[in-house]
Amino acid sequence: MQAIGSGVAIAEETPLALAAAMLAIVDRRHEFRALADQRIGLARRTHSPRTFMDKLFEIQKRVLPQAVVLDCHR
Repeated sequence: MQAIGSGVAIAEETPLALAAAMLAIVDRRHEFRALADQRIGLARRTHSPRTFMDKLFEIQKRVLPQAVVLDCHR
């Protein structure tokens, strides 16, 4: 989240921790919005269908190294 977006992480999954995180976001919303705006390009590339397929084929090549892997990008 820090590298490609903005927000607050909570260490414990309790209603009180969630409420505190929500209040922190409200208090710092302009800061979080500016960070999100700066990182939107990287976030879109990171979560794109192309990136997903590339990762999927990397895993497939490691698991099945002798298999013929079709390249869907051609």
